Amino acid sequence: MSKHYRANLSKYLVISSFSFFESYFKSVMKELIDFQGGVEGYVNSIGDRHRSTFSSIASSAKVDKRKLQEPFKKKNIDRYKIHRDKLFSNSEFKMPSELFTSLGVRYLFELVDFDRFKSVMIPDLLERGFLMDLSDKVNESTLLKEKDLRETFDNMRMLRNRISHGEDPEIGFTKAMDFVRFLRFLGVKIDKHLVENYFVLENLNR
Repeated sequence: MSKHYRANLSKYLVISSFSFFESYFKSVMKELIDFQGGVEGYVNSIGDRHRSTFSSIASSAKVDKRKLQEPFKKKNIDRYKIHRDKLFSNSEFKMPSELFTSLGVRYLFELVDFDRFKSVMIPDLLERGFLMDLSDKVNESTLLKEKDLRETFDNMRMLRNRISHGEDPEIGFTKAMDFVRFLRFLGVKIDKHLVENYFVLENLNR
């Protein structure tokens, strides 16, 4: 009886802790969207700000830009780097990747739309959307010791799915608690990263 109790408790821990983490992640995404004034307001403010730079490029920046608009020639790579670095250091000039930001922000927030959101999206959102480092390895259990945060998250997600679909995988109480500690570590890391870098008032047109 005790054996079945611990086995069932291990499965419940995996399912419930993962569900709590999903709920936390959706909540923090909604909080970030609301903090920036909603999707439409935020995207429009980014577009307006970037469009304003088209007509305000300094003459010196125009020269550097022109040098980077010629067809690429490998022999000129050092010269390209000089002009590119000058533009990088010019806060009034926006590189093409920055001009795509408003589109990227819209797709990012549409991706976390709560009706279509799936937990499988979380690692990509963190790494590609929020540029977060997921290379930490924080687990002590034999099966997880060499796995980074993304691999461990995917491992736990697949385990949760197996349990939800009626399978009866052997987990063990120790591994279940390791997963719980992992999600706590990941949640704290996400909070710190987002608060430090993304909860910065940008859209003031409300």
